[in-house]
Amino acid sequence: MNSETSIGKVLKASYPWAVEWERELKELFAGYVEAKQAQNVMDYDDLLLYWAQMVSDPDLADDVGGRFD
Repeated sequence: MNSETSIGKVLKASYPWAVEWERELKELFAGYVEAKQAQNVMDYDDLLLYWAQMVSDPDLADDVGGRFD
């Protein structure tokens, strides 16, 4: 997720031994995302992505930045 690259490309580049499991890994990831959403929780990657999106908005970035010395 945080590499913003498709799972197929990541598998080929870094985990070639797992390429044959691409479909199953996609299903596993989809189930993981569903479970997080059902429980209203985020993992570390989610926190990083939401933070990056939040501070890319100038108004939100100013508001957040104004809360710290």
